[in-house]
Amino acid sequence: VVAAVLDGSGRILLTRRASHMRSFPSAWVMPGGGVDSGDDSIAASVTREVFEETGLVLDSTSILPIGLWESCYPTSTTACVDAGTGISAHYLALFCVARVAATTEASSTLSSNPPTLNLQEDETDLAVWLTPEQVGILAEQPDGISTTEEHVQIATQVRPKGETNTPAPFSIPLSQLAGIYPRGNALCGIAQGNLFMLEEMLRAGAGSQFAIPCPEQNTMQKTESKV
Repeated sequence: VVAAVLDGSGRILLTRRASHMRSFPSAWVMPGGGVDSGDDSIAASVTREVFEETGLVLDSTSILPIGLWESCYPTSTTACVDAGTGISAHYLALFCVARVAATTEASSTLSSNPPTLNLQEDETDLAVWLTPEQVGILAEQPDGISTTEEHVQIATQVRPKGETNTPAPFSIPLSQLAGIYPRGNALCGIAQGNLFMLEEMLRAGAGSQFAIPCPEQNTMQKTESKV
């Protein structure tokens, strides 16, 4: 499951996977992970994964499936034949949109400050909240060629081991997120399925917002069977 998490101001959350991760190291992605046997619903899986990775509490009534992304490795028939192993990895990711719970600090629509995060250092080292305008810039640069000088504020970062002081706030060029991961020889960019879903949400919102269904249309928790 993958969560497209929106705050009260309509920004969407992206996290950067830790550089030591076996798959997609340093890729920018939405928070998410596998469905555990103890999860009694997709909504429960989404809620648990987001809290584990970011410390955010979600509004459970806002969680709604919005799309699927199938991923195989190797990514082509030729590569499978050349490797002699066939498909070595096969994933089906369910993307769900969700809002931060109103009780979470600064999640109110009246606040301009993004919610506070507590990143799981084993999996994630940076996080950013992106506006629809910033995602629109990234969507126009799928090859990673960027001329924008815009910077994006880092929402939080993992504190280096042994450090007791909170890291000082900083920003990075938005261009570091541009392109489909992995961009050339650089371990940067957004994972392709995540970028696709960002573009679809932005397109549904006519380019000015991330479109999400109304909470009253969410019947997932009532109709789904156990996972």
